[in-house]
Amino acid sequence: MEHCSINRSARHESPQPTKQKTAGFFAKSTPECDEVVGAASGDTCFTIAQSFNLTAASFDVINPNLNCTALFVGQWLCVAGLV
Repeated sequence: MEHCSINRSARHESPQPTKQKTAGFFAKSTPECDEVVGAASGDTCFTIAQSFNLTAASFDVINPNLNCTALFVGQWLCVAGLV
């Protein structure tokens, strides 16, 4: 398994998802990601979270389907967002 390091030149703003209205109620909201970075060689979830002053819990919440034991170079990771 290859660890990754932060590629700060690969930041991208992500589009804001729209909330779906269902029978008068809003459907369960998914995290909204405002900024992403591409993983680079040597990165781990911990080092990326730490670089962006995120707690492990907040990093996990804005990256709900991320498998931190299987990061790969070039993988987009959310580093700013709302839940």
